[in-house]
Amino acid sequence: MARRLIACLLGLLCLTGTVYAQTLRFAETLQSSDPRVKAEMEFARLLEERTQGRVQLEIYPAGTLYGTEEGILEALSKGDIALGRVSTQTASSAAPELRILQLPYLFKNREHLWSVLDGAVGQEFLDRISANRPELTGLCYFDAGAEHFALREKRTLALEGLMISAAREITKDLVVLLGGTAMHVGRHEVYAGLAQGVFAGAAETLWNYWDTGDYDAAPVLIEDAHDMAPDLVLASELVLEGMSPEDRALVEQAAFEMEAWEREAWQSAEKECRRKLEKAGVSFIALSQERRQELFSQALHDTDRLGESLYDRWGGEWMDLVAQVLLVREEY
Repeated sequence: MARRLIACLLGLLCLTGTVYAQTLRFAETLQSSDPRVKAEMEFARLLEERTQGRVQLEIYPAGTLYGTEEGILEALSKGDIALGRVSTQTASSAAPELRILQLPYLFKNREHLWSVLDGAVGQEFLDRISANRPELTGLCYFDAGAEHFALREKRTLALEGLMISAAREITKDLVVLLGGTAMHVGRHEVYAGLAQGVFAGAAETLWNYWDTGDYDAAPVLIEDAHDMAPDLVLASELVLEGMSPEDRALVEQAAFEMEAWEREAWQSAEKECRRKLEKAGVSFIALSQERRQELFSQALHDTDRLGESLYDRWGGEWMDLVAQVLLVREEY
């Protein structure tokens, strides 16, 4: 009886031409208000439209599916989810070469950054992810903003004797290079540390600076853009290889369009953050290109404080890639 029922149901599906959608899951740690998550929502819309509903995307923000970026990377590797966004730092566990994208003052400006990522070097980074971890595929990059130094008091970018909150090891080394000391605490502990004077400053992107309210405790932002590393959208190759060639191509094309959409959304969000911060009384101190060049040279050559140059410590194994990025730098 059960077999006859199943046969009848299959027959009805064939007669009606009903097609069930494939649902892909996208894991995210950021809140829904973040421009990067909004770009992912646009990706979902594009994908459903282009595949005429054959492929649908469910987005899980705020760590609701996997609490950390490391958890997302592991889930992608196992094929438990189809897509996820991670920082360059997290992605570098799959492809250590990506660490060079965090080298201080490597990128002269935003135009230099995207010229590199849109070109052969950017594609090489994505290819190296797959070469090192065949179960992963790098789809595209997201603008994650530039990291600056927020300070409690107005001063030049000389950090002698100052304790700075910094999340990344490479940023801690930069703080030491500039004469200070650094410590990492949880993102939501930074404000208290600044307010209580434990920290004289913190490494912040413009978005985080506004979003966390840290500007209230550290109302000076030195815009040195020492770190411009992007985020990456990764896919599980285990999931992609189970799709039809047509639908996989549509996923990749929609990701390409999402990347462009996100860049514009990020720039708009940063402009709005700046407007609000200026209204709140934040003092912005912009560094000249000459001063940034001096800081770049210091990171590239100075061995006094670290015992080796910061570039040798963090990029020594991949100086061939660094050289390619610097070659493009000359055009800007």
